[in-house]
Amino acid sequence: MGRAKGGKVISTCRLCLKESELRASHIIPEFMWKPVYDEKIHRIFSVDTSAPKKSKMIQKGIYEKMLCQNCETQLSKLEQYASQIMNHRIGQPTYDNKTRVLTFHNVDYVKFKLFQLSILWKSSVAKDSRFRNVKLGPHEEIIREMLVNNDPGKSHQYGCAMVGLDSRAGISMDRVIVGPLMRRKRGHVSYYFVFARCLWIYVVSSHSNTLKKEGMFLLENGQLPVAIRDAEDIGLLDYIYKSFKEADLLSGTEDL
Repeated sequence: MGRAKGGKVISTCRLCLKESELRASHIIPEFMWKPVYDEKIHRIFSVDTSAPKKSKMIQKGIYEKMLCQNCETQLSKLEQYASQIMNHRIGQPTYDNKTRVLTFHNVDYVKFKLFQLSILWKSSVAKDSRFRNVKLGPHEEIIREMLVNNDPGKSHQYGCAMVGLDSRAGISMDRVIVGPLMRRKRGHVSYYFVFARCLWIYVVSSHSNTLKKEGMFLLENGQLPVAIRDAEDIGLLDYIYKSFKEADLLSGTEDL
């Protein structure tokens, strides 16, 4: 149980498990909110998949006190590296017009995989109700140890498939956050997030080795495939509009 001391929160860090002053940690990394911060309107669609009527417009990132300064710094370094990939500053991406797959090359497997894992893990330990769908059970402790030990595991272990989102309707997908949403498919549990103009599909399964040959995750050789798809084609926009209609938030969306 945490306690306040001079306005500070002293409690157990969720990552290293040591008692310390806790820092405010973004669950979805702060750099992924920059397109929102840079816009005059400063608004983003936040779709609550557990309770669509609670979906709302938000103006700042989602964060809570869960990590000590050392652990916050550790994860921040991973986020700094990932931001360079996401902004195409490194990674030498190539695009296949036939398959519509953007492939980043020479990606630091350890850093980017741990970055992906950190988002899934923080979503599981977060108290914020918007992340209530992420229930990793025993996998939560396994991923925590992977993060502490700087161990990304194999490509298929808690792999994350990424889908870059375009929209023919002109919707700015980098201003949409959806999720997390849990689905069961082919005997695997998957968690779906939408942020940073991407659909992030995490596969949490004890038999994920059956997916090794599908080539949808970051590979240990540094290749990161990102399939580019239209949000309309995967039903995402229909889902967003339905959620916001239920929450009576469709007025004002003309600015997005």
